[in-house]
Amino acid sequence: MTTLTLSPKVSVTSRVEDLLWQGGLIIITFLPVTFLVSLYDPRQLNDINIWLKPMKFYASVGLHMITIAFIARFIDYDVRRKFSVYVLGWVLTFTAIFELAYLTMQAARGRHSHWNFETTFESLMYAAMGIGAVILILIPVVIGLLVYRYPVREMRQGLRLGILLGMILGFFTTLIVAGYMSQTYGHWVGGVKSDADGLPIVGWVRSGGDLRVPHFFATHLMQIIPVIGFIADRFFQRPRLIVVIASTIGVGMVAFTFLQALRGQPFI
Repeated sequence: MTTLTLSPKVSVTSRVEDLLWQGGLIIITFLPVTFLVSLYDPRQLNDINIWLKPMKFYASVGLHMITIAFIARFIDYDVRRKFSVYVLGWVLTFTAIFELAYLTMQAARGRHSHWNFETTFESLMYAAMGIGAVILILIPVVIGLLVYRYPVREMRQGLRLGILLGMILGFFTTLIVAGYMSQTYGHWVGGVKSDADGLPIVGWVRSGGDLRVPHFFATHLMQIIPVIGFIADRFFQRPRLIVVIASTIGVGMVAFTFLQALRGQPFI
């Protein structure tokens, strides 16, 4: 049973990585549930099943939470047990649940969640979602900095640098791409404003540019670069160099797909 007190440290049973791990698993659990609902609900938005968007968000946010849980375990034990670090975990978990709950509610109502200003409530919720999205990528930066500043003794340098660069680069590239996309009132650039003929699984449109493509690559730098650092520690003599090269390629991929989308060109 998890216990918590308002002291500088929390109980050994109240570890931030456990909180994030459990939150991520709970979120992913809703993915198959949403899929089953989609089989019996034929309603559509943007010419695709109304539940496809929540399903993608459950998968993405769940993976994000599990990644941060994995990363948090590399913070020095004494620092990791501090109440302030545990609060970061709670804020991240609450924000993720809030975002997904609203997405699910809007899907159930047959309404858009993003770029919806039809009512005062939906306008306020869209603004709140924007704040929540920043929190979802900002807290991982703080956790990444804590890992780099206070790593566990056995941590290797490739993973340490990979976590730092993955969190920071993922944050800034996502902020740029998502910030631009939020001002365009849609992810389409040119082509037909429909998701009916999108790529399998990801759903990226093929009739024009799609700003979700660079958004995808930007956000998932937070997973990809730490994984590359983890692998580089085991198979390369200069793991930090591998991480720097991978980070450069990753940012280049974000920039390339962003410019590609702005030109109205499909990813494939």
